[in-house]
Amino acid sequence: MKKIVLLFALALVSCVSKVKKEELQLLNGYWEIEEVKTQDGDKKTYKINEALDYFFINDSLKGFRKK
Repeated sequence: MKKIVLLFALALVSCVSKVKKEELQLLNGYWEIEEVKTQDGDKKTYKINEALDYFFINDSLKGFRKK
């Protein structure tokens, strides 16, 4: 579910110039890639991911990502 929210939020950020700060706060936290879909429609599922990504965005819209 989190990856769907992440993809949706990233799409909003890239397509829309005004995004609510409350929506960006949904990105904060640890994220793990579970599945990747290519443009061809192929799917690759990751059963175990040793590296989690941590995203943080503050109120001034500055943030970071750690692996």
